This record gives sequence, C-alpha cells and structure tokens, in this order.
Amino acid sequence: MIESIDRALAILQLFLKEERPLSVTRISKVMGLHKSTVSRTMDTLERRGFVQKDSETGKYWLGLQVYALGMLFREKDNFPKVAYPYAKALSLQCNEGVHITTFAHNGASYPQHIILEKIKSPRTIDTAPPIGAVRPAYCSASGKCLLAFSPEYLHT
Repeated sequence: MIESIDRALAILQLFLKEERPLSVTRISKVMGLHKSTVSRTMDTLERRGFVQKDSETGKYWLGLQVYALGMLFREKDNFPKVAYPYAKALSLQCNEGVHITTFAHNGASYPQHIILEKIKSPRTIDTAPPIGAVRPAYCSASGKCLLAFSPEYLHT
C-alpha cells in the first residue's frame, strides 16, 4: 500500500462521513495526523481539483474532480439503469418511495451501503439521505434488506 495515496483517499472519505467543509485542524484531529502532513496532502488534492479551499474560512470542500468522477461512474454503471424500471414499477405498485442501494466496500469496520438511485413517493415527505450518501447498513430498511440477503453477512 502506498501510504500517501491511502492518506489522501482516507481524507476524501472523511468528507463522506462529516458531510461538511473541514479545516486542516479538524482533519488532523480526526485522523490523528500532523497538521503539516494534512496541509501538504490538501495542497496536492487542491492542485488536482479534488478539493477546494474557501478563502474566507480556510476550510476545504470537495472539488469538481470528485463530481466529475461520480458523474462518469453514474453514467457508465449499468446496475442502476437496469434496476430503475423495476424500482419504478415497485414504487407505483406500492405508492411508496424506493431506494436502489448496494454495499459500499470502503474499508469501514461495519457494513455500509450507498444510495445509487431514489424513486420518491408523491404522498410522503422525503427525509432520506440523498443519492450518493453512505450510511451504516443497519440504519435503514434498504440496508437491512442487503444484510438479510447477503451471503457475506448472513451469519455475522
């Protein structure tokens, strides 16, 4: 494993967890890294467009390269496209919202899932996390369904 790449990716994953702009101090504290190490890593990520720094607050947020990669994945991944008509039909039949999710194999110590697509119900208020959100699998109905029918987690 290449430590500097692993560190940069772990910082990007921290944005998924925190869901807000982060300072070098916050990243340093949460990850147990020296501020100088975090600062150099953030400088590199900023030069490559993966994060952007707010000049007023000094905090970092995700950059357009992350968005571009996510949109490319969404465009080229067939699973949501194949599953969408079935999810839409289920939503219409039950008059409920439907989420298309899958496990997020991201190195977490517990199973997590990511929302790939959502079909909203016209009769309920949507309080669910947005598309792209990563959450513990045990905290939602769709995550629990994944756990219940996954051989990987069947007996854990």
